[in-house]
Amino acid sequence: MPTIKVNTSKLSSYESELQSILSRVNSINSQFSSVSRNLDWDIKAASNISSRMSAIERELSAESRGISGMKNYLGSAVRQYNSVESKNSRNKLQNEVTGHGY
Repeated sequence: MPTIKVNTSKLSSYESELQSILSRVNSINSQFSSVSRNLDWDIKAASNISSRMSAIERELSAESRGISGMKNYLGSAVRQYNSVESKNSRNKLQNEVTGHGY
């Protein structure tokens, strides 16, 4: 019977890295929003800077949502793989104890 081997600790590591990236992107977005809110009106009006800054904020928010989705997907995959592995281990142990599966 073919098997699939998944390195769940590596997936968890990637999930942690994505969390770190997500935190940095959210921090940048927050700082960018703060700068945008604190600009003088005459600066915002020049060359349509307000519109450009809003577009950048939307793009940062979209990136944040994408990273969050990837992080959540990896976390879910780790939990599901661990659950299946645990179930398979229990079944294997039960088969060894009862003598079935030989």
